[in-house]
Amino acid sequence: MRLALENDIEDILQILKTNLGVSIYMYINLKTYGLSNPNIQVWVHEDADEIDIVAMRYYTALRFFCVKNSIDTIELIAELIDSVEHKVIYTSYDVAQQLYERYKDIYILEESVAVQLTKYRNFNFESIEKATEDDIDEIATMILDDDFYRGQYTHEGLVTELLERMRTGMGRNYIIRKDGKIVVHDGIMAQTDDVAVGGLLLCHRDYRKQFLGETMESFLIKTMNDEGIELYAYHLGEKRWRSMERAKNVIKAHCGRLIKK
Repeated sequence: MRLALENDIEDILQILKTNLGVSIYMYINLKTYGLSNPNIQVWVHEDADEIDIVAMRYYTALRFFCVKNSIDTIELIAELIDSVEHKVIYTSYDVAQQLYERYKDIYILEESVAVQLTKYRNFNFESIEKATEDDIDEIATMILDDDFYRGQYTHEGLVTELLERMRTGMGRNYIIRKDGKIVVHDGIMAQTDDVAVGGLLLCHRDYRKQFLGETMESFLIKTMNDEGIELYAYHLGEKRWRSMERAKNVIKAHCGRLIKK
């Protein structure tokens, strides 16, 4: 694999757009930042002059988009995994399974689905406010207090990432406050003029079973619908997948995440 060049960008974007369910973060990051952001590195592999693997490091995450899943593909990806510092790997679930067989002593494997969100419920949204930079430290503290997210970020790394996305207009954050503190968060983790990814939806454990998380999620879907932006999100657990399908939201891909133990 080799580092991507400026003249590769258009071809890479075209390949990534063939399956946004797997590649949407890579697509948005590359379309927004190009190769100029010091926190992003992009590699490609070519077969018969056609790009068949795209890899991206963004902060502590490694992401892979593979046109095909073969022994050679896994070997090429493994070389990068062994040489680039990271905390988590994202790719399609079939590729993640192959990697897990190789690295099962190092990683935990999780399966998720990429869902295109269009359906929402008409809750009362009056308690929801758009977060400011002053809220980011408290948001990060709440998120990292949750077992699900704790192993994926450092506090400093998450604050830096959220602030950068907020300042560049690539992301935004919404919150609900109760009893003088932030108890619900959801955000746009990345977006362009036509697509966006929702993420880091979390309700504080002491305020669950009040439909606050559901209210926030519906608010974000409605907001993106009103702006004409396709919204994607990633969900773990078959129960959650089926609830998305019952709500008439469309599953676009099965994805894998490998988190270091």
